Amino acid sequence: MSEPYCLLSIFYDNIALISAEDIEDIMESVDFGATFFAASTFVPENVEALHLIEGEKVYVLDQKNEEWWLVKKYLTNDTGMAPAKCLMDKDTYKRFILDKLGEKISKLPVFDKGHPGEKPEAPVIVERLKLQKVQDGGTMQFECRVKGNPRPVITWFRQTAILKPSPDFQIFYDEDNVATLIIREVFPEDAGLFTVVAKNVAGFATSTAQLIVEAPLSDHGSESTQVSRRSLSSEIEYGLSMRTDFTFRESSLVDLLEGIPPTFASKPTSRIVEEGTTMELECRLVAVPEPDITWICNGKKVKETKRISFFVQSDVHMYCHILRIEKVTRKDAGIYEIIARNQEGEAVNAISVTVQPAGPPKVLEPLKDIEVEEGGEVILQTKITGAPQPKVKWFKDGKELINDYKVKISSEGETQTLMIRETKKEDDTGNYVLKAENPSGFVETCASLLVKIKWYANDNEILSSERYTLRNLGNSHSLEIGPLVPIDGGRYEVRAINPLGEASCTVDLVVNGNLASLSPVMKPSLLALHSCNSEINLSFAEIPVTRLEPPTFTEKFSDQECPLGSKQDWYMLQVHDLKPERSFGEYKVVAENPAGQVSHFATVFPLPKPSTILFMKPLQNLSVEKCCEVQLECETNRPCTVQWFHSKKPLMLSDKVETVSIGSQHRLVIKEVTNDDAGSYACTVNDQTTEATLSVTERGPEFLQKLHDLEVKETEAASFVVKVSTPTAKVTWHKDGEQLEKLNENLEFVEDGLFRKLIIHSATVHEEGEYTCVLGDHECTAELTVIELPPDFIRRLEDVAACVGEVAVFEVQLSKGDALAKWSKDGQDLVQSDRVKVVIDGKHQRLIISDCILSDEGSYSCMVGNKKCSAKLTIQALEKPPLICRDELITMYKVKEGEQLVIDVYFSAYPEPSAEWTLNGKPTDKLKNIEKTVKETYVRLTVQKIEKCHIGTYCLRLANPCGDTAVEITVKLIERPSKPGAPTSTEITNSSVTLHWKVPECDGCSPIKGYILESYSKATKRWIQVVEGIKDTTYTVTNLNRGQEIKFRVYAENNMGLSDSSEGEYITVQAPMKPEAPIVKQPLEDVCIERPSLEYQEDLLHQRLKIGEQWKVPVKVSGYPSPQIEWRKDGELIDSEQKVAVYTEQNETVIAIYSLKREHSGSYTVKASNDAGIETISFILKVIDRPGTPEGPLLVKSVSTESVTLQWKPPIDDGGVDISYTIEKLDILRKVWMQVTNVSGDIHSYSVQDLVDGSEYMFRIFAENIIGRSEPLLSDTVIVKSPHDKPGPPLGPFAITGMTETSFTLGWNPPEHDGGLPILEYSIEKREVGKKAWQKVETIEASKINIQITGMKKNIGYHFRVSARNEVGWGSPLSPDESITVGKRFTPPSPPSNLTVVDVTSRSVTLNWSSPSNMGGAELTGYIVEKRLTTKKKWDRVVTLEPSVTQFTAENLKEKSIYQFRVFAENPIGLGEAAETGNVALKATATVASPPTGPLEVQHAGAHAIILTWGQPESDGGAPLESYCVALRDTRRTMWIEVGHVSAEKQRLVVKDLQEGRSYVMRVFAKNEIGMSEPLESEEPIQIARPSEGHGEEEEGPDYKDTPSLSFSTETPSSWLREAGMDADIRSYARASLLRRDEYFFRIWYYSKQLFNLFDVMKKCSLSAKSQCYQMVHTRRRGIRTVTEKEKRLLFLLFFHAEE
Repeated sequence: MSEPYCLLSIFYDNIALISAEDIEDIMESVDFGATFFAASTFVPENVEALHLIEGEKVYVLDQKNEEWWLVKKYLTNDTGMAPAKCLMDKDTYKRFILDKLGEKISKLPVFDKGHPGEKPEAPVIVERLKLQKVQDGGTMQFECRVKGNPRPVITWFRQTAILKPSPDFQIFYDEDNVATLIIREVFPEDAGLFTVVAKNVAGFATSTAQLIVEAPLSDHGSESTQVSRRSLSSEIEYGLSMRTDFTFRESSLVDLLEGIPPTFASKPTSRIVEEGTTMELECRLVAVPEPDITWICNGKKVKETKRISFFVQSDVHMYCHILRIEKVTRKDAGIYEIIARNQEGEAVNAISVTVQPAGPPKVLEPLKDIEVEEGGEVILQTKITGAPQPKVKWFKDGKELINDYKVKISSEGETQTLMIRETKKEDDTGNYVLKAENPSGFVETCASLLVKIKWYANDNEILSSERYTLRNLGNSHSLEIGPLVPIDGGRYEVRAINPLGEASCTVDLVVNGNLASLSPVMKPSLLALHSCNSEINLSFAEIPVTRLEPPTFTEKFSDQECPLGSKQDWYMLQVHDLKPERSFGEYKVVAENPAGQVSHFATVFPLPKPSTILFMKPLQNLSVEKCCEVQLECETNRPCTVQWFHSKKPLMLSDKVETVSIGSQHRLVIKEVTNDDAGSYACTVNDQTTEATLSVTERGPEFLQKLHDLEVKETEAASFVVKVSTPTAKVTWHKDGEQLEKLNENLEFVEDGLFRKLIIHSATVHEEGEYTCVLGDHECTAELTVIELPPDFIRRLEDVAACVGEVAVFEVQLSKGDALAKWSKDGQDLVQSDRVKVVIDGKHQRLIISDCILSDEGSYSCMVGNKKCSAKLTIQALEKPPLICRDELITMYKVKEGEQLVIDVYFSAYPEPSAEWTLNGKPTDKLKNIEKTVKETYVRLTVQKIEKCHIGTYCLRLANPCGDTAVEITVKLIERPSKPGAPTSTEITNSSVTLHWKVPECDGCSPIKGYILESYSKATKRWIQVVEGIKDTTYTVTNLNRGQEIKFRVYAENNMGLSDSSEGEYITVQAPMKPEAPIVKQPLEDVCIERPSLEYQEDLLHQRLKIGEQWKVPVKVSGYPSPQIEWRKDGELIDSEQKVAVYTEQNETVIAIYSLKREHSGSYTVKASNDAGIETISFILKVIDRPGTPEGPLLVKSVSTESVTLQWKPPIDDGGVDISYTIEKLDILRKVWMQVTNVSGDIHSYSVQDLVDGSEYMFRIFAENIIGRSEPLLSDTVIVKSPHDKPGPPLGPFAITGMTETSFTLGWNPPEHDGGLPILEYSIEKREVGKKAWQKVETIEASKINIQITGMKKNIGYHFRVSARNEVGWGSPLSPDESITVGKRFTPPSPPSNLTVVDVTSRSVTLNWSSPSNMGGAELTGYIVEKRLTTKKKWDRVVTLEPSVTQFTAENLKEKSIYQFRVFAENPIGLGEAAETGNVALKATATVASPPTGPLEVQHAGAHAIILTWGQPESDGGAPLESYCVALRDTRRTMWIEVGHVSAEKQRLVVKDLQEGRSYVMRVFAKNEIGMSEPLESEEPIQIARPSEGHGEEEEGPDYKDTPSLSFSTETPSSWLREAGMDADIRSYARASLLRRDEYFFRIWYYSKQLFNLFDVMKKCSLSAKSQCYQMVHTRRRGIRTVTEKEKRLLFLLFFHAEE
C-alpha cells in the first residue's frame, strides 16, 4: 500500500473537539524524521521546482537559500527546489491545520435563517463518514447522514481545501439528508483527510474520514480504450494531467460568499412508468444564484408542448424542477438529463425512464400457507405486477378485509402485504385471497392460515399480554418477556402441532439478581469422594451449568450421626463416631433432576491407628539439568516434623539447600544443581520413609561466541560465525525472522567443531538484513550491511568493421543485469530506430546496426554510471554494379509541346557509375534545352521546353568497373489525333446507310473522346453534321431518301482537339437488287514449313534471386512460317506491362523483370507455335525476401507467477526460404526489449520462464530467414501472476482452550478467501516474546483448524502465527500482536479505568474512560455503554464501540432528568465488570440568548479598519454563552458575510481591510449551545473614509492589544507600522531582518493620496505574486489547477479592494 499524502491519519467526530495534544499524539506515532510538510499546493513555473500537494511529506536536503530549499519527495523520491514559505515543520503544520479548518468553517455562509416561530436545531451527524481504501484508478464514495433545522448547508473539504463539484468530484445532498461525495477515478494525489461540514444558523457539525489509495500505481485503461495515465511525478514533470482540472476542485472562500454552484439533492435514478399515465420527473438542487435549467432526452432538448410542461418551486436557495409528461407513450422512454448552469458552475443529473406497456395483472410471488402461534403476529406477502397499476382487495373466507386495529393492509410498489395482530385460532384460521384487477384483466392468489403454536411456562399456557409478546415470521417463532422479575424463572415449553403429529422444545430460564440465563436442562455429574480416618466426607460436585432446581439426593445412611451438608455445587456427607458394625462398607450417592439422574459409589474401610504417621504422597524420581533449581515434595497424613537424607547421610542445610514444611506438605529445595547433587534422597518420619532418585544431566548447548554485525562490499563474501558449547549442537539460521533454506546456492551452512558458520558467497543488496542464529531456546542476532558497488564492465566494446549494407554489432557485458546503459555516437546520444537497436539479454547488451551506410562510421560509446567504454565502427565500401530501382521507375512520359520534362532514374552502385543518354539511338548532346545531372543515388534528365525533336525513346546506360545496366524510357507528344479511316458503307437500305471507318493510326497520346460524322448531298451541295460524340467506329444514318446520292466524312476528337477529316465516296441510297458470286483473283501457292525450335542457357532454367534484383531470360526462336510467341506464368497469359516486360523481335523473345517482388515467383513458360507444330520450355523463378509478420493474434496462455506461454501462427509468406522465430520480452517499468530465445520455424508456442511475479510485460515475435527479419507481432500487456491467488490469512482471533502449565489448544477459522483453490494445509509457527526468529511448530492438513501446542515454558509469552497454503503458495499469516502466556488463565477484563463525565448539556452527556488495567490475558473486542434513569432499575444498552474508542456522547436524552451510566470492557472470554458513574443531572432546558445589548458602537481605527463594541445579552437563554459572531454587508449588495468570532468574555472586534469609500452595515450575534441569537444591527451604514491627517497609521486610542481583529494573514498584525519615507523618484525598497516563514503585508502611500495598484504592491513584497495572481484569476476559472493558500488570501483582498 502506498502511503497517502495526508499527514494526519485520524478519524475525529467534530473538528471543534480536536485538540493540539490529539494531533501531537497521532503525529508522534509516525516516524517522520527530519521532515517538512507542504502547507499549500504549489505549482512550479520552471522545471527545476517541484510540484507540491497540500500535506505532502518531503525531506529537506539543503536550507542554504532562505527562500528556496532543496527537497526530496517522500513518495516518489523526486528531488528539486521548493519555496521555503510553502513548507512547515511538524508542529507548525499541526497548528496550521487546526487554525485553517476552524477559520474556514467559521466563515462558511448560512443562507436559510429558518421560519419564524420554529426553534432552530444545530446539525447532527447521524451516520458518520467511514475510512475508505481504494485501488489506484478505482471509484470512491463517502456518504453520511445529517439532521438539523433549518436544513444544513453541506461543504466538503480535503485537508484544508474546499472541494467544488466537477465531473470528477460529484457532490449530492438528497432529500433524506444524505450527503454524498463520489470520486469517479481515484488518483494517488486524492489521498488524504476528507471532512464534511453541515452548518445552519444554530451551529455546525463535522465528520472526517481518511481516503487511502492503494498501490501499485497502474495506468487507468489500456491503449485500446484511452490515453495511458502518467504517474504523479510524470504529470508534474511534463505539465500533464489526465483530468480536466488538475488535483482538487478547490473553491476559494470568495466563491462561497458570492454563490454556490448547482448541487443536486439526489444521485442518478431510474423510473418505471406505465403506458398511458402521467409522469413527473423531479430534481431538487441548491444553487446561488438561481441556475438556468435545460432538459435533455436521449440527446435532444425537451420542448414544452400541450402534453409536456415544466414547473419550478423554490425555497430560499433550494429549487425543485419538475418535468410533467401526460399520456406517456413508449417513445417517451430513454435517458432524461437535467443540466443546471449558473455563473459558479454546471451540474448534470440523469434519470432513466422505462415505459411499461399496458397489460393484465400477474402474480410474481404467490401467497404461501403459513402456521403461526396463537396470540402472535402474522404477515402474508405477495408480489403483483400489471399496467396500469392494478387495484388490490383482500378477502378471508369470501369476506373483504379492511384496515383496523387488528388488520393492516399495505402496498409498496409491487409488494402487497397483509398483517394480522394477536392471532386467535377461532377468529383468524381460514382461507385468505388477494384479488388484483385493472382494465386489462384480473388475477388472484390465496393461502391458508393455521394457528397451532402454543407456549407454556411451568406447564401453564402463556397468552399474549403486556409482558409476554408472541411473534412469528415464517417458520421462526419467538417469545419475548419483559421486564424480567424473579418469578419469571422456570421451565418454558413450546408445542407445535400439524396433521402429522406434534413436537415440543423445552428451555430453562434462571433469573439471578439483575442477570438471567437460559440453558437446556442437563444431567448432574459427580466428581469425587474422600474419606478421613476419624470421619467420612463424601463430597461431589456438578459440572458448572445452570440448574432448573437443586438435585435431590438419597443417602444410604441418614440419621443424626450422618448429617448431609451442601455448599454451592458441593455436597458432603459426614459420619461421626465411626462404628465397625455400621460405619464401614459401601456408600452410594444419587443426584437427580427432571432431566435424569446419576450416581456414584465409595467404600469406607478401617485404617491403622490414628497415632501412626503415613506418607500420603511419596517422593518422585526427578531428572534435572546442571545449574537449575529442583524441588522434591512429599505429603503426610497429618502435620509432623521430617528429616531429609542424601545418599543415606543426613542432609546439611545451607544457602544452596533448604527445607520447607507447610502443614502436611514437605519440600526440599536445591539451587544450582551440580553433579555432586545427584543420588538418592529420603524423607523420614518415625519409622516411615519415602525415597527418590535425582539424576543430573548436562545442560543444553549454548552460545560461547555470538554474532557480530558485518559490513561488506557487493560481490564479496560475508561470513557469520558463532561458537557453541557442544560439538553436536544444531543451529538454524534466519533472515529477518524467516528461516533460511539450504536450496540457495549462494548460501553455505558450515559445522566446524564448536563453530557454526553461515557463508554468503557473493553478497548483493538483496542479502542486506538482520540475521539470527537459533540454538534451542537461545538466539543471537547481527546486521549485514552491503555496500552497493556501481555497475562496471566485465566485457568492454571492441572495434568493428563492416561493409555497406551489412550488420554491425557492438557487445558489452555488465556486472549488473539491471544497470541502465547509455549509448552514444561521436558524443551525441544515440536514438534507436528500425535500423539501430539495443538488445538486452541479462547482463549482456548489444548495439545492432543493420544495413550499414557510410554515415554510420564513427566512435560509439557505452556509459554505465560513471564508467565508459568506446570503440570505432569502420564502414568499408562494397563494390557492386549499377542496379536500377525499378519500383520507382517511370518508363512512359506523355507531355505537351512547350512543357518541361524531368526524368529521374534511381539506382544503387559503388563506385559511382557514368551515365549515357541516347534518343532514338542517337546521342543527346546536340539537342537543345537538355540538362543532365548525376547524383549519388539518382540520374536526372531535364528538358526545359519540349519540341517534336525531343520525342522518342530515351535510353540510359549506367556503367562502372563492376558492370553496367540500361533502361529505356519512352516520351510521347500529346497532340491532335491523326485522321480516321474513310467511312465506307457496310449495308444500304432504301432509307438508311450503315457506315464503318478505321480508328486513327495515332491517338495523339490522348484517348479518343469520340467521332463527328458529316454528310454531303449532291442535291444541296453543302456539308451537314449528322451526329457528334460517336464512341464506336460504326454508325447507321437513317431517314434518307431513296435514290439520294450522298457522301460522308468523319473527324476523330481527343483532349487536344479535332483531327483532319476522312471523306468517303458517293453512295446511292437504294437496296441491292441481287447478290453477286465471289471470284478468285489470286490462286494459292505451295510453301515449305519448319517446326519451331527454342535455344536458351541451361543456368536460366532454375534461378533464386533476392527481391529488388533484375531477372532477364533471352530465348532464340526459329521456324517457318515465323512462330507465334506467347509467355505464360503459372498457366496465365502474360501481357507485357511496366513491371513484366516481354519483347519479341524476329528470331528472339525476351522476358524481363527489372525489380523483382515476391509475387513474381513461379513457373514462366514460353510457347512457340506455327503450322508445323508447338515447342515449349519452362523457367522456374524463386524470389526470396525477409518473411512476413507471424500471423496473430499473439496469444498469452497459462499465465503463472514465473512464466507465460505464448502461441502464434506462421507468417503467410515465409520469404521463400526456411525461417526461425526470435522471441523478445519488455518489462513495462524498464522499457527495454530483451531477447528471450530463438526457436525453429516448426515451433509455434513457447513458455517464457524466469519472469518476476506481479510485473507487467509485453512480448513480440519476429520471423527470420537468411534475408532478414520480419516486422514484429506484438502481444497485449500481461501481468505475470497466477490465475489463482494465494489464500488470505486465517480468520482470528485465536481460540485458546485447554490451558495447562506447558500446553494449550490453539484454534482459528479458515481464511475468508481461499484464492480460488482449496486450502491444502496450515503452517503454525511460534516466536518467544523478545526474540526475533520464528520457529515452525507443525504443518497440519486443511481439515483441522486447531492444534495442541505442547512443550511450552510456564509463564513465558509466545507469539503465534498461522498461514494457509493452496497450490499457488503460502498466504499471509494470521499474526496477532498479543502474545499468549502459557499457564495463564484467561478471564474477562477488569472495569475500564478513569470513567469521567467530560460534558453535560440539556440533552447529552459525554463520557471518557481509559483501557482496563487488566485485559484478562486476551485482546479487547470492544466496549458496551449502558444508561439508566435513576427512577428506573432497568439498564438500557446505548452503544457497542470498537476497542480503540474511549469517548462517547450519549444524545437525545430526556431533559431535566438524572441518569447513571456504566461502561463494560469485553474480550473473547466475555464481559468484565462495569465502571459506573454517579448521578448525572442534565442541564435545564435552554433557548437561544437574547441579542447583544446596544448600541453597537463604531470607532474608526484607520483608513481601512473599524473597532466594534457592544454589550452582553440581557439573557443567556439558560445556557452559557459560547461566543459572539460578527457579520457585515456592503450596502451595494444583499449578501451578509460572516467576518469573525470572539469568545464570550470579549465584546470587541477589530475589522480590518475594508474598502475605502464603501458603506457597511454590521451585525453581532450571541451564540450558546442552542444556537445564534437575533442580531444586534448598526443603526445606520458605516462609511469607511481616510483620516484627515497623518499617513494612514492607526488612530491613537485605547489600548486594544487584546481586541480580536479580522485579518487574512497567517499571523494577525496588531497595526500598520511606518517603515520608511522616500523621494517620489524611488521605485524600489529593500527590507532586511524579516522572520523566516512569517508573512508580511506592505502598503505604499504616494503623496498620501493615491494607492498603488494591488498587484504592483505584491510585486514588491513577494515572489512572482503578480504573475501568480494573474494566473490564479484566469486559470482557476478554467479549472486548470488548485488555488494556493497564498492566492486565496490575495483573492480575499481583491474581493474588498477591486472595483467591479
